[in-house]
Amino acid sequence: MEYNKLETRSIIKILSKGQTKKVRESKINKELKWCHNNYCFSTYSYCKNKKNGKKLSSKEIVKKTHTGNCIGISYGLKEILKKKYGIQSFLVPATIPESFQREGYLEISHVALMIPGNKPWEFFLADPAFYFLKSLAMKPSVVMGESYSTTGKMSNIYNKNEMNVVNFEARTKVLKTDLILNAYQKIEKLTPIVECVEINTGNLYGGLQSSSSEWNYFITEIKNPDKAITSFFQEIWKHTPFITRTQSQKGQVVCRASIHQKEDNRVVIKKYNIPYYDGLVRDLTLKEMNYWKKIFNLKMFKKMDKWQAYLIRGERCYF
Repeated sequence: MEYNKLETRSIIKILSKGQTKKVRESKINKELKWCHNNYCFSTYSYCKNKKNGKKLSSKEIVKKTHTGNCIGISYGLKEILKKKYGIQSFLVPATIPESFQREGYLEISHVALMIPGNKPWEFFLADPAFYFLKSLAMKPSVVMGESYSTTGKMSNIYNKNEMNVVNFEARTKVLKTDLILNAYQKIEKLTPIVECVEINTGNLYGGLQSSSSEWNYFITEIKNPDKAITSFFQEIWKHTPFITRTQSQKGQVVCRASIHQKEDNRVVIKKYNIPYYDGLVRDLTLKEMNYWKKIFNLKMFKKMDKWQAYLIRGERCYF
């Protein structure tokens, strides 16, 4: 397994001033929703046809294909905010809930997007790969060493229930000492953290009830996300690549379709998490291939042979 040291850059000075370009939460949420409807989370896109084939970065992949891992999709949102509104933002490293973890993952195996606000120490946190329904608006109390808390909503797209919204609490704090997570990942002291914990509503007493699902965002810029995260993430998933097509509807994000390849090269294709096909890509009829191509609706696959080749290359994924 290839691991590389996480490289970060402090953005405390930027947070302490805020940014001059007008930042509206409504604009961030609008583009976050656009990402849910137009980007596909995919590990297929990191597979090369040949061992010596060109390896594209997550930033290049999302621009070319409208697909990517959490890094690619966060880069996509970052580019939209910059191009349409001139808003500055930064990719920040994060941990993940225990239910998402896999053997071989390091503690930091995820990224999201942090957008500085106009007031000193105010910022917004958007996580398109965790399907945040709205960005988290974090207030400037963190500068005084105080904890600020708010609540957020995201969708568990693999939940088969009619409603898949997950409520969570987010609380800020500042690291007083360096946080050494492992031999490759360290977060420097004085870094703000957003600690998140899943909550359930509607218990017998009408209050909030915590569960064990927890994860953290470190408010520092990650300088080498592909080298520090994609390097091991893709190695773990290269034999079982997957792609999901999501859509915002009725106040949540749903998985309209997904394709998961198994180790024996079979693919399981699901629509709204209900299995529709289990077999080899090459055994799909032309009608079936066209049906799924239209649902995924990716700009790079206007021709059927490219769509089929994209899925077949997952059978021998070089990374």
